Formats: sequence, structure tokens, C-alpha cells
Amino acid sequence: MLKPWLQGLAVGTLFIAGNAFANKVDFTKDLMPLFEERCIKCHGHVKESGKVVTKGDLDLTKPESVKETFKAGKPEDSSLYTLVISDDEDDYMPPKGDRLTDAQKKLIFDWIKQGGSFEGYSAKAKGETLLQKMAKGVTQADKTILSHFEQQGALVLPLAQKSPLLQINFKPAAAKTDSKSVSRLAELKSQLVWLNLSRSKIDDSALQTVGQLNKLTRLHLDNTNVTDAGLKSIGSLTNLEYLNLYNTKVTDAGLSTLKNLKNLKKVFLWQSKVTEKGVADLQKALPNTYIHAFTPKMIIEKKKEPAKKGKK
Repeated sequence: MLKPWLQGLAVGTLFIAGNAFANKVDFTKDLMPLFEERCIKCHGHVKESGKVVTKGDLDLTKPESVKETFKAGKPEDSSLYTLVISDDEDDYMPPKGDRLTDAQKKLIFDWIKQGGSFEGYSAKAKGETLLQKMAKGVTQADKTILSHFEQQGALVLPLAQKSPLLQINFKPAAAKTDSKSVSRLAELKSQLVWLNLSRSKIDDSALQTVGQLNKLTRLHLDNTNVTDAGLKSIGSLTNLEYLNLYNTKVTDAGLSTLKNLKNLKKVFLWQSKVTEKGVADLQKALPNTYIHAFTPKMIIEKKKEPAKKGKK
């Protein structure tokens, strides 16, 4: 019987069906963003102090360190690949969070199979996450505007120690937070990256302001009165990685706006008004996005048996 990781490898080889290597994988453009998203928190994360955090000796921001994890042309003999397809809970990578998608696994497989070239490697991508790039050249927010939101009951915090980037959570004051309450958020568009409006009294008009916050990567709109019309206002938030629309009035029509947000990693649509077909269409447009959408109603309807005909 095959070992778990070999079983995974057997599945993984299905990735190479067809014209698998038509597109050359670039280390800087293709693999570094994947490492930044899922790996360097443990293997090469650069703290605000400038200190690099690594577990063991592996620093995925350095080509010389990455070279120790693979054999050129042999992904099946390379830990960089075998650990991400492993079914062994003791050693698969990444150990926390969602597993890599099939497309991400294939990216690693193809790069190694093609020889694992670092040609054109750019140090500019070295160890920088999206948030670290956003923080460059940004000044601290005006304390007056921060105080304005704190007085409304919102929790205002820096994203990291000494970072100019901010997160604002209106949930503690949700009962008294409406669209007018967030009208000054645009004054923080250089600093605000996480925004939580969960359970607040906002409506679509609030999203006209939110749509100006082009650095947002995380947005909670769950349990609010936002609709498809409001989603049109946030269609330009291309840095958005997380969007929660749980228990809203959003329908399939609103999902068309989300199709252009290619950086989305997670979308929550449970108990909204979307249908199974609408979710399938969105998944097709965003194949690497985790979409949580199947409401109890949809599940019941899917399992519902045809009504029995009455006796004549």
C-alpha cells in the first residue's frame, strides 16, 4: 500500500495532464506571491523591526535556501512539493489554515519540473507581504480622526506595532453605527486595511464611502442591510482578500461585481439570497477563492423529494 504522501503524489501527478508546461513558471512573479501569502509567516517573515522570522533554517525569501528543498526536474523527490500534497497530518504544509489549492500545488510542481530556475529573480519581492508594501511611505493617521471613531465606540488599532496601517472594528458599537457614522472613513484611505461593520445599521449608501478605501484587504459586511446595489460601490477594491456577506440581501446579480476582485481568497455568502448556480458561476470566475455559500435552505431544496401525487 502506498504511503500517504505517495498517494497524494499520485493524485498530484494528475495536474500534469494535457499541455502542463506550456507556460513557464517565474519564481519572482509566480512563486514569491504564493510564499508571501501562505509560507513566509513561518519561513521568512519580516517583522516591523526588520528581523526575519524562520522555523529551522528555511527562509523562502532567499533562493539559496529554497534550493535546499527541491531537486530540479524531480518534484516527486522534492520536499517543497511532497509536503504540500502530503496527507500526513504530522508534516503536511502549511500546518495551519486551508490547504493549498490544486492550482497552487500545480504551480510548485511545474516550476520544479521545469528545472526550478531563479532567472530574473528580483529582491524587491523578498520577504514583503502585501501589507508591508502598503505601509511604505505611509504616515501615521491624524489622531483627531481616530478619536472621532473611538468616541463612537469603534475599536481602532494599528495592524502591527509601529505600523501606520489600521484596523477599525465597529462591532462593539454596532447597534448605534449607521451610514452617517462611517462618512469620515475616507479620511483614512491611506491607512485603513481592515474594516468590520458586522451587525451595524449601515445600508448601501455607506458603501459609497467604503468604496474609496482602496487599501482594504478585509471587509466584514455580514448581518447588515447591504444589497446588490451597494456592492457596485466596492467593485474597485482590488486588494480585497476577505469579504463577509453572511446574512445579507445580496443575490446572484451582486456576485457579478465580485468576479473582478481577483485577489479574493475567502468570500462568505451563507444565508444570503444567492443561488447554487450563482455561486458556481462566481467560483468559475474565481477558481482559487474559498466560497462559503450553501445555506440550509439551499441544502434542503437540493435534497427535497418530488411531491407524491394524491390518490384519485
